[in-house]
Amino acid sequence: MPAVRLDQLKASLVELGGYFARPVLFQRALVELLETYADLTYKPGDGVAAQRLVPSYHVPPIVLVQLEQSFYPLVQQNPDSALALADLLWQKENLETRQVAAILLGQLPSSHLNHVIERLSGWSREETDTVYLEELYHRGTARLRREASIRHLELVSDWISGPSPFLRKMGLSLLIPLVQDSSFQNLPAVFRLLDPLLHSPQPSLQPIYIDIITTLARISPGETRYFLQQQLSAGKNPELVRLVHRSLSAFPIEDQAVLRTVLPRQTREGEANR
Repeated sequence: MPAVRLDQLKASLVELGGYFARPVLFQRALVELLETYADLTYKPGDGVAAQRLVPSYHVPPIVLVQLEQSFYPLVQQNPDSALALADLLWQKENLETRQVAAILLGQLPSSHLNHVIERLSGWSREETDTVYLEELYHRGTARLRREASIRHLELVSDWISGPSPFLRKMGLSLLIPLVQDSSFQNLPAVFRLLDPLLHSPQPSLQPIYIDIITTLARISPGETRYFLQQQLSAGKNPELVRLVHRSLSAFPIEDQAVLRTVLPRQTREGEANR
């Protein structure tokens, strides 16, 4: 992997931008750029999960940062071209090309948000590695969640209330970047979405529930603690108890203490004996 000289990278991105309205040539030039900065010596550590080993050039983060910055004005001037590029780049099963596809979606103006929602739904397939989908939900919803958060919530609601277990899980994944966005303030709407799901949480969805609860706990510990208190007071479902127990460390000490008072006695005793 060559050292990144910012002036050379910016010059290459200007050249790449010249192909913005020509998808096939753009894709070819983008791949050449990624190959230039690829880390061919990269070896995953022992702790890297097998499902995260997707094809990747392992380019330095600065490459994607500069690429995102250089594309923004082009996307605003040529949103239809950006959409065509995103469609083409998503077809290639590679981390960086799909990251670029998601970046382009996330930069589309509000006039094209229907197209963004169509891609979020159409590209969320069960056979697609979750690494790609996480990138899609975080990068591809940037303007949707900031400029149309109600529509973002409606999409989450549609997915988590539907019959597909896969889309239910993906709907919860789609919720996380919205909650993490500093511009989003409507946490009561999030709690309303979660309320029916946490009455009897599915064991297979425990990891994503924990991710959501810990994220909410770091953003608004008091509101999240109160929400879980209400859930526990409504019924001591064993899966809910496990979920709260496993999320406790994300809360400040005082909120942990309050939650422990409404956890079943045997759970508290189990903690004390560990």
